[in-house]
Amino acid sequence: MDNNQEGDREEVPVKGDPHPRKRARQVERDAIDERLRQLGPVNHQSSAVRSIYLRQFTILKEDDERRLKPRNDGEDDVIGYSHVCKHCNIVITLKWKQKISGRSGGSYHSVAAQRHLEKCYHGGLDAIATAVAIKEEEASTMSKEKASKMSKVKASKKSSKSSAPATADLCDHHMQSPARLQIVHPNLLTSFGLKKSFHGKIQTVKCFESNPLVREILSSPGDGDVLVVDGGGSPRCAIMGDMLATFAVTNGWSGVVVNGYIRDSMVINNLDVGVKALGTHPLKSLKDYRGEHNVRVSFGGVEFVPGHYLYSDGDGILVSEEELSLPP
Repeated sequence: MDNNQEGDREEVPVKGDPHPRKRARQVERDAIDERLRQLGPVNHQSSAVRSIYLRQFTILKEDDERRLKPRNDGEDDVIGYSHVCKHCNIVITLKWKQKISGRSGGSYHSVAAQRHLEKCYHGGLDAIATAVAIKEEEASTMSKEKASKMSKVKASKKSSKSSAPATADLCDHHMQSPARLQIVHPNLLTSFGLKKSFHGKIQTVKCFESNPLVREILSSPGDGDVLVVDGGGSPRCAIMGDMLATFAVTNGWSGVVVNGYIRDSMVINNLDVGVKALGTHPLKSLKDYRGEHNVRVSFGGVEFVPGHYLYSDGDGILVSEEELSLPP
């Protein structure tokens, strides 16, 4: 008899032991909570997350409206609507923030929905899990953006470290060398852009009051080259603006030297590019003459030959047949 009673006691579930299905959901809940702790709080104001929460509810009665906050001058109305959870049929109040008078639309407060779904074992956890997935995607995107930004910073530092020596030092060391240095007439060109010194292999464009070829070349990879544009020195329009300067930055051009005028100088002065030009002009150029690419051009007392090298800084512009350096 004692043995039977013992056996009966063994078969009786321990008091407080959760249902296996609930226990499985709790394990899933714990895993989700752990992911949340690792990733940080979900942005409940995110439209994607909020829409996930709100799709788990249906409005009970559209006319069941309770004003929770009186309208004051300059403030939004907060109105309460009864909603029923699709998973457990529990009714909760979700707040709708109505825009101030004169504006249409509004937005739901998702906090109440989020709190209910965290406790709902009939599907609410799936919504939380989806929100976690969104958070993971956001974290991954932010990580990629941060890596990209760091890569650009490193490239910028590398570029600055490998910057050319000063033109004055190059003149001191190479003026008597067979490198045939040429110096552009002083005070002929004005400097624009954040890069006050730049250097690279020369590419050229010859055009007159029309810049389609300049746009085409700057839209292609520059590989650290310098584009020399001979616009004939025309004072009637600008050969280059902020869009072309942005192309130069994006495609890796070291700098642009223009025998002509530019516009949008205020914008260009905030771009990481070196530009030298005769000055500024507000009128844009024509688009009917394409021009010539990589031909010899001459201005400022210097002949610019494709494949030769150009060095520019605050003291002036040097042109050399060979790449220059200083002894260690």
